[in-house]
Amino acid sequence: MLLELINSPSDVKKLSIAELEQLAAEIRQFIISSVGKNGGHLASNLGTVELTLALHKAFDIPSDALIFDVGHQAYTHKILTGRKEKFSKLTQTLHKDNQMANLRNIKDRINSIKNTQKITRAMKMVAAAKVKKAEVAVKASRPFTLELYKMFSWAYQETLKNKCENKINAKDSIENYPALLEKREVKSVAIAVVSSNKGLAGAYSANVVRYSLNLIEKNLQEGKSVKVYLIGQKAVPAIRSAQKRLDFEIKQVYTTVLDGIDASSAYVVANALAKDYIAKEIDEIHLVTTRYKNMMTCVTESWQLLPAIVDNEISDFRDEELDKELKVSHDVHKIEPLSEYMPDLNTVLGKVVPMYITNVIYQAFLEAQASELSSRMTAMSAATNNAQDMISTLTIEYNKERQAKITQELTEVISGANAL
Repeated sequence: MLLELINSPSDVKKLSIAELEQLAAEIRQFIISSVGKNGGHLASNLGTVELTLALHKAFDIPSDALIFDVGHQAYTHKILTGRKEKFSKLTQTLHKDNQMANLRNIKDRINSIKNTQKITRAMKMVAAAKVKKAEVAVKASRPFTLELYKMFSWAYQETLKNKCENKINAKDSIENYPALLEKREVKSVAIAVVSSNKGLAGAYSANVVRYSLNLIEKNLQEGKSVKVYLIGQKAVPAIRSAQKRLDFEIKQVYTTVLDGIDASSAYVVANALAKDYIAKEIDEIHLVTTRYKNMMTCVTESWQLLPAIVDNEISDFRDEELDKELKVSHDVHKIEPLSEYMPDLNTVLGKVVPMYITNVIYQAFLEAQASELSSRMTAMSAATNNAQDMISTLTIEYNKERQAKITQELTEVISGANAL
């Protein structure tokens, strides 16, 4: 091996370009085998590690003294991703003259992790304050969403018994309720994925993406074409990457509607979906969102928006679970009400259908927002605890190094006195 012939920097200067390339390949191979044998961390920039290993190989430094340093940035990354147990031990002293520098390095790492801990603690507190408001908004909106759905369901069932208007002149697609209530053979499915615009929320976005891809794959296996509407930035890269192996179309991407959640932002998405439904580009619409349960629990699920489902197909979200939360007897909804529509059914449907579609999307946004904030609060709490554990570990290491230095100095003084 060429690496075995290198004993000083002057030997490197004598090498040709081809030999330098061979030396670089040997050094990298040695890095990989050494890390696999002794443990450690391979950073993206291997310059310092390569130099250390070259010195180790050239000057025969004992292999048990060679331990890899992960660096400040990697420490921060492992805090945030909860992998503190995998960070390697600190660089051990290769020579007694490096003890002071090693103590400074440990101290710098402790300070760096403390700074990271301040950030994660602040993010946890901010998320905790926001999630309370989001939770109140979700729970306040759910009763209205449920009652609106029941009203829509009853009116829709009347259209199955009595014909409504077939065509109307509507300014927006979402107001064309006869076309929106039309049922037809499902050949194309729209999946609207509600994710988030920010990270550092644990596995929140990953769970949404995983659920969405499973739903896409299921529909493709059933022979249906799939069009995806992405709401939020975090799901965009993963969904686009999945297009390499799955045959589906990303129809639209909305990256700003989640910045300020209100009825108008939900209306934008609802009108776009209604337009494609009326144009018969899609025959079925599903919403993928994360339903908020409590501070520690949120569930990713799919809601069928169109075609409308009848009363006996009401999902748990829209019926039983909410009734338990609101302390309402579930049996009251089994009684079919005697309804009279004033001035007529078509006028009521003209108001209820756009409101229903927009409100369900708005509710999905609220649920996703509360789930995201609770996930971020949990993730930042875990990150803060991980940072504290790492600080404790590094503090012990620092004290050991300091004690070793003091012991060594005392030993040298005593040895010198004995020599006299």
